[in-house]
Amino acid sequence: MLKSVSLLSRISPTDLLEELSEVYIVGDGEVDVVTEVPRKVAELKEKLGCDVFPK
Repeated sequence: MLKSVSLLSRISPTDLLEELSEVYIVGDGEVDVVTEVPRKVAELKEKLGCDVFPK
């Protein structure tokens, strides 16, 4: 996936996982909420072109 969007030279798969691990889903049993998404993570999500975080 990183190779297909020309990001492999800028970020490793391990680094990508570390960046994505900064985002949490918090729930109370009825409602799940995604915590604040850092700008860098949001930019990576857009470049990857896939829906990483559920709504």
